[in-house]
Amino acid sequence: MGRGKIEIKRIENSSNRQVTFSKRKNGIIKKAREISVLCDCTVSIIIFSSSGKHFEFCSPSTTLPALLEKYQNNSGKKLWDAKHESLSAEIERIRKENDNMQIELRHLRGEDINSLQPQELIAIEASLETGVEAVRAARVTFLQYANCFTTIFLCLFVNFTIAILLYLANEHCRDCILLAVIMCGNL
Repeated sequence: MGRGKIEIKRIENSSNRQVTFSKRKNGIIKKAREISVLCDCTVSIIIFSSSGKHFEFCSPSTTLPALLEKYQNNSGKKLWDAKHESLSAEIERIRKENDNMQIELRHLRGEDINSLQPQELIAIEASLETGVEAVRAARVTFLQYANCFTTIFLCLFVNFTIAILLYLANEHCRDCILLAVIMCGNL
């Protein structure tokens, strides 16, 4: 007794639909694997579930990009549109730009400069001098801020010391005022 024919339409019950998807997905991948081995052919399957998750199988003797390239060449259909080609060109342009920047960085470090022309060496020297000047200016600014903070701290310390000594002077004796003035003069 064989199986009965089922009507091919969307399964409304989501639980039944998920179970059917899983079983049929595994079945079709099994069949693809079997035909690949039995007939020595290349097979690739890509399945997207309704939730967007993807499943794939590709014959062990090839890769999916290689198989897609073969399909494009044999069918004459263009799989990649102009947008993908322009993205590839942009990636290649950025790669070249990155390589040039790596070479320039090595030159700025003083590496691989024997092959450079005198004009290129002069430009590198000018760039390095500009960088050194900027670093020195930043260092001077930092030191000025550090000196300001030190001066502010010392002023606060002196004022605090005078306030304590004046408080003690009011409490104990007038001689403490002279001591406070002498201490502040020594700072």
